[in-house]
Parts: sequence; structure tokens; C-alpha cells
Amino acid sequence: MQLEPPANTLHIGTLGKTFGLKGGLHFYGLGAAEDAALSQLGRVFVPTIGERKVLEVKAKGNKQVLFLARVEHIDIARKLVNQPVYAYADDLPTAAEGVYTDALLGLHVVVDGEPLGEVIEVQTASSQDLLIIANAAGAEYMLPLQADYVSLADLEDGIIRVIDPPEGLFNLNIDSHADSDNLAADPNIDPENIDPEANSA
Repeated sequence: MQLEPPANTLHIGTLGKTFGLKGGLHFYGLGAAEDAALSQLGRVFVPTIGERKVLEVKAKGNKQVLFLARVEHIDIARKLVNQPVYAYADDLPTAAEGVYTDALLGLHVVVDGEPLGEVIEVQTASSQDLLIIANAAGAEYMLPLQADYVSLADLEDGIIRVIDPPEGLFNLNIDSHADSDNLAADPNIDPENIDPEANSA
């Protein structure tokens, strides 16, 4: 049975493969902020088992292994592989690196003072996170979060500001054939120079 996450929680990552025989599970955070916060949490919420106390977080190379209360055997842990992990918003420390990905959902994006739309999805990548923005007409756009023209100074007001973006950035919506990997790798790419037929062969 899947339990609904409490309203005051944020999705912070996913449980991966098991580790050892005592119920350890690899944790894959949505971003740097989530990875950094895990070791500071006293509890988390997993939909199949509800709220559980965090017993220990072990660093294994560049990965983390999470041990939860009453998940103290590999047979129990196996049932949790690929389950999402939620943290209570009040438990999360101020993000030392970046922002919490789930906290960006629903924020309004304003471009040079004009409203563009609302964040409906965040696509995480190693080089650049992409915000998927939908406007009132239903068109969807991509915005590279780490670009130098994106300001997060007004997050508390629910606003992401885009200041003097590359010309044509929002003329290209997500339904086109543009290569989002190119946009993620170079936040200053001009979408008007992307060949929409390049991937249609």
C-alpha cells in the first residue's frame, strides 16, 4: 500500500539498490542540496512504510547509504528499492548548495518583469538542471536553472526572475525538436540556431 506524503514534505530523492545485509539502501538525491541535507535529518517519509527514523547515513565514496528504523534486514530493504524519499520541510536545513528541487515546483517565472508561467517540472542533470515552465495557454518552455541570467533572490515570494536572457530563448517551446541536452550543457545557447530537423532523420 502506498501512503500519501504529508503536505508539509518535499521530495528529496530515491532509494537505490541495497547495501549489506542490515537493511542499508543507497540514496540518490535530486540535487546537491538534498544530498547535503540527508545526514542532518532525523526522520524521512517513504510511501510504502510511512515515516521512519533515520538511524544512520554512511558515506561510501561519492554515494550515501541510508539506514532506517525497522528496516534492519536486506529482505525488508529490497522491497524499498526505487521508492521516493520525502523530508519534512521544517526538518530541512537551509540549503548550503543550490536549492531544494521540489521547492521550485509551482513557482512563477518572470522574464524582464513580464510573467512567463509556472514551474511544473524540474529535470535534474549533472551539468545543468532544467525547469519546465507552462504558461496559461498551455505552451511549455525549458529554462536552465544555473544560468547566470536566472535569479533566485525572490524565492520566498514564489518568484524566479529571468533577467536579460539570450534572445529567442522562450520562442522555442518544449514541443519542438530542439535538443534539450545541448541547452543543458550550454545555458547561453541561442535556441533560434538549433535545427529543429536535426533529430528527425
